[in-house]
Amino acid sequence: MLDSMVERVFLGWDRPFLAKTVAWLLERRGELPGMMVVVPTAQSGRRLREALAEAAGAVMSPQVVTPGSFLQFGDAVAATDWSERVAWVEVLESIGDWSEFGALFPEPPGEERNWAGGLAQEMLRLRHSLQENGLMMANAAWKLRDTVEAERWQALARLEELVEKKLQSWGEKSRSRILAEGLSMPGGISRIVLAGVAEMPPLVERAWLAWEKRVTALIGAPENEAAGFSPIGRALESWTERRQPWPDGSVQVVADPRQQAVEALRVVGEMGTPSNEVALGSADTEVGEELAHAFTREGWPTFHPAAIGVTGGLTHWFRIWSAWLGDPTLAAMSNLLALPETGVLVSGKRAQKAKTLAELRDRWMVARTDDLRRRIAAETFRTDADKVAAEELLAAAEGLENWRASFLRENFAGSMERMLGVLARCGPKTQETSAAMAQWLADAVPLMEKVRRGATFWIELMLSGIPSPVPLPPAGRVLDVQGWLELFHEPGRHLVLCGMNDGKVPARGGGEPWLSEAGRDRLGLIKDSDRAARDAFLYHSMLEARKDGGRVDVICGKNGAGGESLLPSRLLLAAGRDELPGRVKLLFKEVEPPEAGLRRETDWKWQPRTVEPPKRLNVTSLGDYLACPFRYYLKHAVKMQCSETGRAEWNARDFGNVTHEVLERWGRDTEARDFEKPEAIHDWLSAELNRVVAEWFGKRSPLAVRIQTEALRQRFLWLSRVQAANRIDGWEVVDVERKVELPVGGASIVAKIDRIDRHRESGRLRVLDYKTGKVDSVDKAHRKKLTSGTTLASHLSRECPAVYLGEDKGKTAEFLWHNLQLPLYAAALVKRGDPMPAPCYFTLRSTEADVAIHEWSGFEPADLEAAEACAEWVAGRIAAGIFWPPAEKVTYDDYSILAAGRTLEEMVRH
Repeated sequence: MLDSMVERVFLGWDRPFLAKTVAWLLERRGELPGMMVVVPTAQSGRRLREALAEAAGAVMSPQVVTPGSFLQFGDAVAATDWSERVAWVEVLESIGDWSEFGALFPEPPGEERNWAGGLAQEMLRLRHSLQENGLMMANAAWKLRDTVEAERWQALARLEELVEKKLQSWGEKSRSRILAEGLSMPGGISRIVLAGVAEMPPLVERAWLAWEKRVTALIGAPENEAAGFSPIGRALESWTERRQPWPDGSVQVVADPRQQAVEALRVVGEMGTPSNEVALGSADTEVGEELAHAFTREGWPTFHPAAIGVTGGLTHWFRIWSAWLGDPTLAAMSNLLALPETGVLVSGKRAQKAKTLAELRDRWMVARTDDLRRRIAAETFRTDADKVAAEELLAAAEGLENWRASFLRENFAGSMERMLGVLARCGPKTQETSAAMAQWLADAVPLMEKVRRGATFWIELMLSGIPSPVPLPPAGRVLDVQGWLELFHEPGRHLVLCGMNDGKVPARGGGEPWLSEAGRDRLGLIKDSDRAARDAFLYHSMLEARKDGGRVDVICGKNGAGGESLLPSRLLLAAGRDELPGRVKLLFKEVEPPEAGLRRETDWKWQPRTVEPPKRLNVTSLGDYLACPFRYYLKHAVKMQCSETGRAEWNARDFGNVTHEVLERWGRDTEARDFEKPEAIHDWLSAELNRVVAEWFGKRSPLAVRIQTEALRQRFLWLSRVQAANRIDGWEVVDVERKVELPVGGASIVAKIDRIDRHRESGRLRVLDYKTGKVDSVDKAHRKKLTSGTTLASHLSRECPAVYLGEDKGKTAEFLWHNLQLPLYAAALVKRGDPMPAPCYFTLRSTEADVAIHEWSGFEPADLEAAEACAEWVAGRIAAGIFWPPAEKVTYDDYSILAAGRTLEEMVRH
């Protein structure tokens, strides 16, 4: 009697299913207002509504839903997923003795961070699976009582019972329990029409069969195929045993998702199919994204509804804010300042503060607001603007910490409400998301009053409870990249089907860890075999619909986006004995990698911004120009430099800076610099080192830095012995960190000399530069001897002033300058009337033998003049804006990433 209310209507497969469905519905347009049309997916529903509007204009549209929506009609009274998740977490964390659940957890859980949250998510997914057939875990345990899984499911049922009691104590009822009591059918409808629904939850299927009103199943097959469908139109397993037709267009096997997109574009282009006649889709989401990119690039604006969206906006902001609540490091603050929403919380100038923070983290290794506050108080800033920027950054950090403190106090909901009100001012999109979050907050407040949890817990729960925004099609799109189930509802006569690989078609379940295929069968849930029957029918129907005047091209890949090996869909191998060898030969042929035979060409080139050449040239930067003028431009004009903001130990620059700072303070102490005893010198340096480290880190220096500090202390011990002997030999420190300036053309060369010594008897001078890293002898660190076989970089020549004739072991030799630092120090002293000093390095390396003073013996006035001439030449080229070409080879390259494996000359637009 009940079955008589269900009818099957076979629409045939001589045309695509959507066109026939629209025609059938329009023949009954008077019934449409009271009709509910069920389609496989939301996207196929959108396609149906569009087709109805195109065919009939302002016709009254029926209500269009998916099978899964019938499981949610009772959600108005059901506990939300997020509240049920809280119940699971509460129950799991309350269990002290896990012995009762030994069959489920041989080892008690709880070792990992947030273990209860992760396990609660798994339990929710399992309950959702059971809801397909209106089962609770207790029902499943009874059905599986005589299987090897019996004890495990009994333990799950006991856990579920505790969760249900917890929900009941909150005045809530789970959706699982509501569905177990019976499925409620929606009111206000007179007829349900199943439009191409080849798979349905068993609970919903039973409800449709039992409904006292009319249920019509529209099937995209001829009536002579009736034996292949259930009374309500579900494809039966007999479809998996049938031979499948071979596409009348082509079947291609290519390397990877990108190649699939290229091949699909080629096929459509060669056939000249209009966009409104193309049915384009993929059973593989990754291939679908490549299809959308490829067609859009070629002038076919394309929409991929299933594209994986990038989490952004306020949702992403709160994930970063949650990290700040957990640990308010300056690294977390840096991430916050990278997001536009933070601007309203830091009184504007967000980008400037982000830049300042990056610079100070790199320069000072500050990790927290206290570190920042201490360093700002102790620092002597170069300009007032730098000081103001640092103080504004500190104020922003303190403001964010105040917000954090309010979140961590008892009234989380009040703090969250205030913050949402502030963030809503960021713009319309943020305001919309903020309103949704405020509504969630209002719904959650009653639960918050019953469950005591921290702010990060509630924020994470809120983010899981706010639905992701639905992707919107771009303006002017001409194609949609459909998924597998949606393709059945695409009317185009030219079907291009990608991603035809096993595991995609037929589809396999998601690998549910709690439910085996045998268990799903026993519980009456949807199985892989059910999906295989569904997909076999859909594939067969889509090919049959395009036999007359249409075309089908099928593309599958050898590898996935991650390089994993793939097999062709078994549907492509469903053939008779005579056809099978040919299909196997085609589908399993060798495929060349996508880059085989290709010649690399640059699609684009870098275009550095144009800036004025610097007017004040640091003496050490001249060596960068001599090495490579273009890299000099990037570093010193554009200020493009890498940073190490998150380092936990001193890098080479930090180590050198700390060394110089201690030695500068020692050199400025006129009493200490005259010490002649190594012990006194070392005691002074050691105490000052402690003060400098405290200025950097306060009382909490990282372990790695403490180790580095002791290594530096050892070097200072060796230095103290060398310095004491140097003092006894008559050398006196007369100046440290002497600022000098050499005018050259329209610019100035500026420098600070680490140290100047004078011999108290002879009056000789030495200019010294401290070096903590590896260096050659002083002369080799500044110039290179050229031979007849030496090849110069393209920006240099034998005639330029960087090359000069000097003396080597009593013979004339040709030299190339690559560093002008110490010679120009000497030139600066000579210009002020001092006798020419000897250039020296004071090396402080990791062994005692490498801590010594090294002098450039034989440094002559001719060398000094040559260095000045070279500096004039370099300064003139910089002033003229000559920064090209880049050197092909450099000793160390900070900009190799820009070359992408090639040369900078190839990758930069000049």
